[in-house]
Amino acid sequence: MRHLARRGKCGRQFPKRNSARENRKIKEPERIKSNKSSPVPFFCTEPVIGYGTHAGKKKVNQDALLVMTAEADRFRNPLVIFACVFDGMGGHSDGEKASGIAAAESERWFRNALPPILAEEDAIRKTADSLKELFEKIHGRLRESGNGSPEREMGTTACVLLVMDGSYIAAHTGDSRIYVFSETPELITSDHSWVMEEFSAGRLREEEMKNDPRRNVLMKCLGIGNGPEPDLRIGKRKEGGLYLLCSDGFWREKGVLCVRERYLAGGIRTREEADASVREGFEENLICGETDNMTAVLIRDRGEEMLPAQNAAEKGGERFV
Repeated sequence: MRHLARRGKCGRQFPKRNSARENRKIKEPERIKSNKSSPVPFFCTEPVIGYGTHAGKKKVNQDALLVMTAEADRFRNPLVIFACVFDGMGGHSDGEKASGIAAAESERWFRNALPPILAEEDAIRKTADSLKELFEKIHGRLRESGNGSPEREMGTTACVLLVMDGSYIAAHTGDSRIYVFSETPELITSDHSWVMEEFSAGRLREEEMKNDPRRNVLMKCLGIGNGPEPDLRIGKRKEGGLYLLCSDGFWREKGVLCVRERYLAGGIRTREEADASVREGFEENLICGETDNMTAVLIRDRGEEMLPAQNAAEKGGERFV
């Protein structure tokens, strides 16, 4: 159960609607062929994308995910990768609706707002600014959908990753996370949660965070409160590296550890292996007693080897010229 802190108080509870659905995907990412025989170190010529979402022990899955790819011919590395994970909250079906709205708005942004920005100078900075506007738009849409009524408030966490040219841009609000893997997973987001704020202030020890009764209290998210105020980070693209986006139900127990172990063993070279890694994370989390919805997206980026430009239709993606 998710909560949002309001004016210093420890949140409110949002009831959930019964549903028979076990898994939900908002957008099916394009499946792109990968080289199964490449030895480690692995330099893939196309991204390996694996993903999954699981209701956990809940009767409704309020998570959503989105993965899209395209080509931007003006960049040295033309491949553009866009991935999002949303963890919705709200009464009745509103949490599910909130994450769905966020995913739909993000898809429209990728198709319509991003292409002209990529043709401009200083595209990285302008894209980061545009992602802020996307978060603001989602926030406004959710506020409108709730009609300003506290009883109909709906919200969602958001973690968004855009990999383009030689950089990545990460934007997030809430406690969904983004990791970048090399030898060890690097967490590139900071949770907007009550326990994280208390830990950062030195009032809560790390070992206390997992079992604190306020661990599900969020300090901000999209759709509830005054504004989204997303955190933004721009980093160097790790070609041949691995990115993980996940909701809190995935990272709280052993999900990230399962991904790390398979990655270090050289076992995330194909879509099937990426999907299997996500499923292993789900299974281990359930064994450990995780009850929340779980969602994860794994992206193994292409390496230094550049492919000649191809027709986007042949690859199932889009083309930004």
